[in-house]
Amino acid sequence: MVIVKILEKQAANRFPPKKPRVDGDRDGTSRTNVEEALQAYRDTLTQILKERDVKWEKKTCWNRPDIEAAMRLRRQGKRFFMMKKRIGRIPGIRVGDEFQNRAALTVVGLHCQFRKGIDYIKNSNGKIYATSIVNSARYDNDSVESPDTLIYSGEGGNPGVTDSEKRLEDQKLERGNLALRNSMEAKSHVRVVRCFKCLSASSTAYFYDGLYKVTGCWQKRAKFGKLVYVFLLRREPGQQKFAIPHSKVSNKLMKRPATTILCKNDISQGKEKTPIRAVNKVDSDESPPSFNYISDTIYPDFLKSAATRQTGCDCKDGCSESKPCPCVMKNKGVFPYNDKGRRTNRSSCIVYECGAGCKCSSSCKNRVSQRGGCSAFKLEVFKTRSKAWGVRSLAWIPRDSFVCEYVGEVVVLEYNNNGFRDACEQGQEQKQQPFCFPLMLLSSSGGEKSSRLAIDAAKRGNVGRFVNHSPSPNLYVQRVLFDHGDPRMPHMMLFAKKDVRPYQELTLDFNCNVVANEA
Repeated sequence: MVIVKILEKQAANRFPPKKPRVDGDRDGTSRTNVEEALQAYRDTLTQILKERDVKWEKKTCWNRPDIEAAMRLRRQGKRFFMMKKRIGRIPGIRVGDEFQNRAALTVVGLHCQFRKGIDYIKNSNGKIYATSIVNSARYDNDSVESPDTLIYSGEGGNPGVTDSEKRLEDQKLERGNLALRNSMEAKSHVRVVRCFKCLSASSTAYFYDGLYKVTGCWQKRAKFGKLVYVFLLRREPGQQKFAIPHSKVSNKLMKRPATTILCKNDISQGKEKTPIRAVNKVDSDESPPSFNYISDTIYPDFLKSAATRQTGCDCKDGCSESKPCPCVMKNKGVFPYNDKGRRTNRSSCIVYECGAGCKCSSSCKNRVSQRGGCSAFKLEVFKTRSKAWGVRSLAWIPRDSFVCEYVGEVVVLEYNNNGFRDACEQGQEQKQQPFCFPLMLLSSSGGEKSSRLAIDAAKRGNVGRFVNHSPSPNLYVQRVLFDHGDPRMPHMMLFAKKDVRPYQELTLDFNCNVVANEA
């Protein structure tokens, strides 16, 4: 049987390889626990916002919904053991991981203070040691030339942080300041979290920078006239480099610029449950290049006649792993999705969903991709500065959620199609859709090496045709079958490889240089 090597490579690369470094995962379970804890936090926060029936806004510290969500999870306990304070690395947390707010940091145990910049722990002898710091730029922290060095001002006495009516005084060597000095003497690790301002002045994002050691401590006179403690921290070698530049904001498009021009109200022309708008704030292009919007892939007649109908199930009361279900058995006895509709096992080559021949309802948990992702996440086509037209979501997309299908016309390509390869390489260099008429490789046709099948979305396609190429994508491809049983022409479903922020561009590694191979 001939299979697509591009998808095999994607399956192998969806989780970063483990490396023997201080921030690497020794146990994949830890990463899963962290992701589940963060997802539980987001779900709880969403529920609280619904209960209050208010939009997100920062209130007083203890009345804020984000903090209430973290406190609710803490009271529930469950398996969110990450909340416990500890020195050193947090299993499952990687350098560069991004967090919505400070409350999310507490949920995974990265930094357990909602407001203070220094967190610490007390040992059995009553001595305190720093566990983590948040470099939020609220204090007068000096910049340094080396990206692996941080000069951090101690806590207390800053008029920009404390009550303006409180009398200013010199910082004292107590609490967080004392903990940092004790950590310097003990040469223990301190976790560093970087805080970046977003386009919105009231919005911030937090990134884990890795493990540091305190190598120096002194006092200096601050701009407001009082003595403050200053600490020099150096990053431990052997860790992954912090990818996001310290001088730049992290969140590029959390709020839509006021100059954005609406080009089209709905490029799908009513074919999707929710309109898909096209906007442009870059140039004078009025709308994306003309194409025919279709919601289902078009197959050639010779494939449709050869396709076999998929055997259905008789689960009138809903499919379950606890009772015999042929659709579940096709997926090795395990549901491919959890109760929230997210993929549970990315290593599956093909996912078999319930189809028209099944007696279960349309709400069955094994029909995720058929319910559509475009409507759930409100996709939007937009003009990019460095590429052509792209697509993004107006809503937060949780990891492993279904986003959309890549739809077009299935065509037969010559195996040695140089034009196909040239277009792929050109598309990757320009970081656009992989070539001028976007194709996605499916498989070889009939076992012949002289031709192969691909989806051509140049003239007819859906919103998936606007997904641009990236070597570091936030989407991955999952092959799905539900309306027939022919593995040569599966539905090419796009799922979120990681959590995707609102207004962040959706990208895919097309990797067109990899060709089909015999298994």
